[in-house]
Amino acid sequence: MPDHTFVRDTVLDRTARILEVAPEQLRTQPALNAYPTFSSFRMVDLVEELEQSLGVTFDAADLTIDNLRHLDRLTDIAARAVAARTTQAV
Repeated sequence: MPDHTFVRDTVLDRTARILEVAPEQLRTQPALNAYPTFSSFRMVDLVEELEQSLGVTFDAADLTIDNLRHLDRLTDIAARAVAARTTQAV
């Protein structure tokens, strides 16, 4: 079962790559809509990549604009999806 640090690192890495920013920037400025490369198209790409990388499907109710605009909220929904997958596997 991946821990929260693994999920956070995965979200950070994939987000930085898709938004074309350094991970350190995201650590100091986690509001994704603060970056000029932020767009709805990139968020779709990010959600798809995170779901594939983590082997999960995000709950549709979690895919709100507020959740997709902030690294911490995106990490939280990814962690919930991983936890749900782990619970189902038990």
